[in-house]
Amino acid sequence: MPRAFAAPADPVVLVTAADENYVRGAAATVRSAIASLPRGWPLRVYVLDGGITPASRWKLRLSWRRRGVQLRWLKPNLPPLGDLEVSGHVPVSTYLRILLADMLPADVSKAIYLDADTIVDR
Repeated sequence: MPRAFAAPADPVVLVTAADENYVRGAAATVRSAIASLPRGWPLRVYVLDGGITPASRWKLRLSWRRRGVQLRWLKPNLPPLGDLEVSGHVPVSTYLRILLADMLPADVSKAIYLDADTIVDR
């Protein structure tokens, strides 16, 4: 029988980055993390938004609804990434994690970053 853990006082902080091309991957990544957390554990999700349409944001919000889950969108300031190489298979959203420390609120001291093509098993 799996051991039960008490819910932490502070939420688990999860961060992912995506643009419109990685919406489905981000949806699966965060959904799998939500499903892997024990019931009652608070989760705060930050999405580094590299260009997600309002319609896709709405679908993600619906997919990730669960009691105790907070969702926040962070729109990055892209000019600092302007000199990085971008190609057909390496979009600018690949580099958004570089801006993570400057984008998260001051009250976040640690976070779990997951690429938008990762599945959480447990």
